[in-house]
Amino acid sequence: MVERWQMKLAPVMLLESAERVYGDRTVENFKKQLRAENPETEIGVLDAAAYTPQRLSLLLAPTLFCEPKALVVQNLEQANRVFTEEFADYIRAPRQDVRVLVRHNGGAGGKKILETLRKQNVPHMVIAAVKNTGDKAKAVQEDVTAAKRAIASDAVAALVDALGSDLQELLSGVAQLLQDVPGKITKADVDRYFSGRIEATGFNVADALLKGNVGKAIELCRHALSTGTNAVAVVSAIDFKLRQIGQVLGMDSGNVGYRPSLPQWQITRAKQDLRRWSAPALAQALRETARADSEVKGGSHDAHYALERLILAVGRAQRLK
Repeated sequence: MVERWQMKLAPVMLLESAERVYGDRTVENFKKQLRAENPETEIGVLDAAAYTPQRLSLLLAPTLFCEPKALVVQNLEQANRVFTEEFADYIRAPRQDVRVLVRHNGGAGGKKILETLRKQNVPHMVIAAVKNTGDKAKAVQEDVTAAKRAIASDAVAALVDALGSDLQELLSGVAQLLQDVPGKITKADVDRYFSGRIEATGFNVADALLKGNVGKAIELCRHALSTGTNAVAVVSAIDFKLRQIGQVLGMDSGNVGYRPSLPQWQITRAKQDLRRWSAPALAQALRETARADSEVKGGSHDAHYALERLILAVGRAQRLK
């Protein structure tokens, strides 16, 4: 992944990363670039949140033998007042023989420095948060492809189900599989390494429910709610999965040229779920989901009760022919 997470070297560079794992990769590649340029480069690290006066001058001062210097500034979003003032002075006339990478991990802090660096048009990388299931699956596939390896689509889905709440943990799982499993990674490999790790999330509830396992869906739902998942998120996941099935139903209904805007692995999974659903059943389930969506967003005094009622209603709807 070196090329993707590589920045153009300059006296000052800005990294805005909402994903810590990708931010870490960019910093590591920055260090590799510096050492490739000159193995003697002295690389310092500075925490903007714990900055003390004159620390910047000390870290960037020329060495006795004039070795090249570089600095990684961490946690700009938590920068204290002293750092903000001293670094603002520095970037007005940065040293041209030094490389400084400034890292911001998201949030509202560090706004003054961010705005100044953006206006100066320094080399700038922005890494967005990876939130939805499709993007997480894409991240898994990218790491496997970068290693010149292959992974089955159902193995990707199983890995996201098992570790998908944290991208760093998810990609660490990919790295473990790449190291330990020869050849193409299969779902059996994922199950063997991460059995029992599937988390109680809205999407796990939806998966169980759409497969007709109402009891399992209620069990997962209660566990998800007890561990902090919001009822709105669970309803949203059920609605999302039902609409995926609806898109695939439209593709299979003779609508020439229509193709869902979904990754292939999601289409494959939705086709498997579609076998259990008729068009009337799907329509009824979507009506129940719309009702529950209103209830969990304030239309009911008990969002948890409304959610369990939805699960039971969708289970009944599935039996419609």
